[in-house]
Amino acid sequence: MPVTSSRRTTPPPSSTIDVALDDIIANRVEPNRHFSTGRIGEDFDIKVETHDGVLEIVAPRDRVTVLGPDIFILWMMGSALILLSIAILFLRNQVRPIEQLARAAENFGKGRPVPGFKPYGATEVRRAAQAFITMRERIERHVGQRTEMLAGVSHDLKTPLTRMKLALAMRFSFFAAR
Repeated sequence: MPVTSSRRTTPPPSSTIDVALDDIIANRVEPNRHFSTGRIGEDFDIKVETHDGVLEIVAPRDRVTVLGPDIFILWMMGSALILLSIAILFLRNQVRPIEQLARAAENFGKGRPVPGFKPYGATEVRRAAQAFITMRERIERHVGQRTEMLAGVSHDLKTPLTRMKLALAMRFSFFAAR
């Protein structure tokens, strides 16, 4: 802290703007000059010792603005909270269709029906959901074709197998009777 702050003639400042004003004046005047700051109602009373006497300035409160670190931090925190809130809302809307796609894929993988699944959301999510729907339709079609084929093979094999069983049974009964 500069030497001038120890040579003040008024009580120490009480608010952030008073402290900032004292620091600015201390940095702008020569180190061996006395100065004091105070308040007259809402206005600032600034007195600086000069060669010819004391320079006194009364500045209205609305003319004195100090961008101190407290105000900067407050603005940073406020804007960060607003942006965080917007980001959370945006991400929630982006994650919801991905979660729905994951549930649909999980249900389909477990053999459960997936009724009413419709792609929505971001372009990439819609493309992935459409690919899932296409894959699901292909798999269901292949399973249906496989079931039909196995049913046909089973039916076609029943007749020759039945004949062989009957022929074997007749031979064994023929040999057993002897």
